[in-house]
Amino acid sequence: MIKEFIISKKILILKLKSAIAWDISMKNTVMALILPLLAIAHSAESANYNLRDPRDHGQWESFELYLGSESFFRAINSSNYKDMYLAIDYFPMDCSNPNMSIRITGNEVSATTKSLDLLKTEIRVDRREKQVGLSNINIERGDTGIYLNLEIPNKKRLIQDMINGSVIRFKVATDKTPTYMEFGLRGSMAAINRSSASCYKSKQSPEDFF
Repeated sequence: MIKEFIISKKILILKLKSAIAWDISMKNTVMALILPLLAIAHSAESANYNLRDPRDHGQWESFELYLGSESFFRAINSSNYKDMYLAIDYFPMDCSNPNMSIRITGNEVSATTKSLDLLKTEIRVDRREKQVGLSNINIERGDTGIYLNLEIPNKKRLIQDMINGSVIRFKVATDKTPTYMEFGLRGSMAAINRSSASCYKSKQSPEDFF
């Protein structure tokens, strides 16, 4: 059973390279190619954020990304695929509502920021209850990534499942056959807890202690 969830790195990268046609006037052709590719949107890469205070947690890492006075905190698995990662980002403006996303690295820089499509996405940790949400496929100006921004019905429950689980799996609907992906969760508890705690700590002010 496990084989049907595994996409080899080599095949994934070949798919990605064949899919990246950034001519938006050919949107229908682009969409037919990239729908199976699973990617997520975040502008941190295109904005050239700086990284500090990294920590290794096994399959996961945690660190802060900052640009001037702006910053956010990331828990990330970039160990299962060479050119793809799963990230959970905590923003000080709302630490209770992190953003979950997947990114695939391409070989062309996009000249446009654009949302390309919404895809039905099923998410499951181990044999726990499945959640059905949406993936918003995006490209970002000045970035080589194809992004999939995940809209999840019960994000809090999913993150709790991740902390207590072994593998998170994604099934993304495409025109013909679904695409499956999986990410290991060893170290996710430490990475997620550290990023969340760092987010709340960064927004503390003196009155918070009284």
